Amino acid sequence: MTTKANRDAGSGKFVSEAYAEENPGTTVTETIEFDDVPDDPSELVPDREDAPYRTLLEVWRAVLEPATTGEMRKDPISPQWATKMVTTYPGVGFADVEAIHHGVFDLAGELAELLDNEIATDDECLKKASAEEDGTENARHYKDVLALWQVHLVQEELTWRPTHKDAAVQLAILSEVQQMFLGEQGLVAHLDSIGFQFDDADKEELQQHLVNARNMILSGGDE
Repeated sequence: MTTKANRDAGSGKFVSEAYAEENPGTTVTETIEFDDVPDDPSELVPDREDAPYRTLLEVWRAVLEPATTGEMRKDPISPQWATKMVTTYPGVGFADVEAIHHGVFDLAGELAELLDNEIATDDECLKKASAEEDGTENARHYKDVLALWQVHLVQEELTWRPTHKDAAVQLAILSEVQQMFLGEQGLVAHLDSIGFQFDDADKEELQQHLVNARNMILSGGDE
């Protein structure tokens, strides 16, 4: 027998269908197979070692895979999500919801590519045995990914214009992706689970990246 289940990507805990619809960027849907119950209950005890640790880099990549493959674009848009878009973002109507849906995946796909490129720089970064190793030995990778994601989003913000005919749609896309990646329940929030440290020097370095990105965009003139 099989059934569908939703898990939070960071904690691994099962979540409701409603939570999954509200947080598609941080929820993984999986198919679970149940074997027939044996006559001897002792046979229910698994005869295997625990699954190996998966780094947060790998978990992020798995969560974002639908954005890069386009698999989830084919899923129907739920009435709940459509209503959320229309009620949350002024100027957005139901006719705009599909454009937002595709735009979110487009922008998330760009950020996923940045993550993939960072992973590709280190053959060992996915081979950590514990959360502690992940948080310390991969710290540089997480700091670089944070900078890459935030710089990319700042660039998107600075090229947005309220006079564009699709300004409301583009603002909704940007806001949804920012929440998906940087929000309180977004991908970055899961860094706490591996004991990731981000001190004042790191914050100053990130701020400088953002200032440089802003200056580069502004010096290019208004598009």
